[in-house]
Amino acid sequence: HPFMQDTTQNLPLMLTYEDVARELQKSVRSIRRMVDRREIFAPDLVGATPRFPREKFLRWLDQGCPTADEFE
Repeated sequence: HPFMQDTTQNLPLMLTYEDVARELQKSVRSIRRMVDRREIFAPDLVGATPRFPREKFLRWLDQGCPTADEFE
């Protein structure tokens, strides 16, 4: 995938906005906008903390980064 770096094996099980931004080579603000526009699936809340499950993120990448409506 064009955005994907070779760091996916080292990703934590639950990704922060910062982790996703780093993987997609975008800013955290851009990732938040992508979530708001449903261009990426919304993170799960772990307590009050938003986290993107690693396996779901990798599946989203493998599927070509579909919109949230197409992905979920």
